[in-house]
Amino acid sequence: MAQTPYGKLLQDASDYIRSLEDQDKLPGFHKGEHGSLSSVPEPVWEKGVTFPVSVVLRGTKEGDDSFYRYTIMKLDSGAAWRLVEATRWDKSSHVIEQLLPK
Repeated sequence: MAQTPYGKLLQDASDYIRSLEDQDKLPGFHKGEHGSLSSVPEPVWEKGVTFPVSVVLRGTKEGDDSFYRYTIMKLDSGAAWRLVEATRWDKSSHVIEQLLPK
């Protein structure tokens, strides 16, 4: 999957989120906290990626029962990713905090 256009897009999206975390700019996470990140399943495009495109990623961190949901967008293939929404959810799948936009 990593060699498909969608797989490459997800890898690029994950790298962007990790770069925000490394810069201490990822809402809900602070530098040095440990957790995991996964993509929310999206349909796989047979004819490649069409822009604009958004990707939803889900993050969890050690010692926190909630999870974080990040929506990032890329306007075209040459554009930079942009974090457009970040929310914190409880175990019952209810939003408990709107981190971005506020």
